[in-house]
Amino acid sequence: KQSALADLQARWDEAEARHAAEKHELENANKSMWENEKSNLDGKIGELSQDLENQGFRLAGIMASLESEQSETARLREVIKNEAAKFSTREMELNQHIETQKKMCADEEAHVASLKAEIEATAKMARAQAEDERMEQLRSITREVEALKYQVEQGKVVENKLAEALETIKEKEGMMRDLEADKRMLHNTIQELRGNVRVFARVRPMGCNAMQAQKFAGTAGAITAPPSTSMVQINAPCVGGASNGADEDGKKTYKFGFDAVFGPDSTQDSIFVEVSELVQSALDGYKVCLFCYGQTGSGKTHTMLGTGQDPDSRGIVPRAVEKVIEASQANRIRGWEYNMEASYVEIYNEMVRDLLSPGSCHSEKHTIISAGSVQNSGPACPQVSGVQRERVTTVDEAQDLVRRAAASRKVEATQMNATSSRSHTLFMLYVTGVHADSGQKL
Repeated sequence: KQSALADLQARWDEAEARHAAEKHELENANKSMWENEKSNLDGKIGELSQDLENQGFRLAGIMASLESEQSETARLREVIKNEAAKFSTREMELNQHIETQKKMCADEEAHVASLKAEIEATAKMARAQAEDERMEQLRSITREVEALKYQVEQGKVVENKLAEALETIKEKEGMMRDLEADKRMLHNTIQELRGNVRVFARVRPMGCNAMQAQKFAGTAGAITAPPSTSMVQINAPCVGGASNGADEDGKKTYKFGFDAVFGPDSTQDSIFVEVSELVQSALDGYKVCLFCYGQTGSGKTHTMLGTGQDPDSRGIVPRAVEKVIEASQANRIRGWEYNMEASYVEIYNEMVRDLLSPGSCHSEKHTIISAGSVQNSGPACPQVSGVQRERVTTVDEAQDLVRRAAASRKVEATQMNATSSRSHTLFMLYVTGVHADSGQKL
């Protein structure tokens, strides 16, 4: 028992020792835990204090904002109260205005009703009047239709008469063309009876320039043309003396007859009158040639072309072109259309030069050729090959053409003439007439 008790005592002491140790450890652990917990709690308390302080500041801001909002709310309530008072006043005014407008609408409705009744009455009268007017218009239209029918019938009559008149005009135009053809034939028959080849003579006056005036001063002309005759008298020495009819001066008067003679006093116009009928022959489709021949200084250029700017001094060529143009314009109303082209050449020492071609010279390449024949027009006009042909539509163009050609001619001084033409010139005017309706071509 003693050993068991001692063993138990030992075990009890050991248990107490362990318990004391565990207690001490537990106390130490609790102390450490409480210290840690305190430290944690102190930290949390600090954080909570800081958070509480922040929340206090926030709460103070919120309270300040709340106070501001309360003030603004109070102000808005005051505004709303004022606006409500104004609205109430405006509502009362609008109600009064509505009542006034209702009254006015009622008055207007009454007025409209009155106007409707008046309009109905007026409309009835207008319908009755419009019906009368429509009936009157219908009657008027009926009369106009009847008048138009009559006019249409008359128009048909006029149309028939017009067709008959047009047919008559066509017949008359055909007859007129036939008469024109007969006229052309008779005109040219007269020309043939008078002579297809006619010879005229023109006597140049003495002393028509300074050279001749000095040479023949105080002398009578040897060549004279008795008035109203077709004779030229030449007083010249006679071989054989008095036995052959010579006078005491040994001279005899020789007489030569021509188709016409123009004395020293003759004008350019009087000469053209004599040859102007040939212009009509040219328009009728006949070939016409005027050949001017004479010694140097006898006045060929003056007669054919004229001199100076005086219209009265114009020669045969510009006058003939003017008459051709005037006649072609007059015949245009009869359906004739004319085309005119001209060329101008010079013959010098058997060489031909184109006077309308600037810078041209005398050349053998220009020759006179015949172009055969033209359908419905007979033989074609002889032409000079390689020369320029210019269209002529006005008198001014023809005069300019003649002026340019005259400036290009070969001239030299002689004892008879200070600017004698040393060449022959040919002015060729090609006239073509076409009648579109009949197909005639001249």
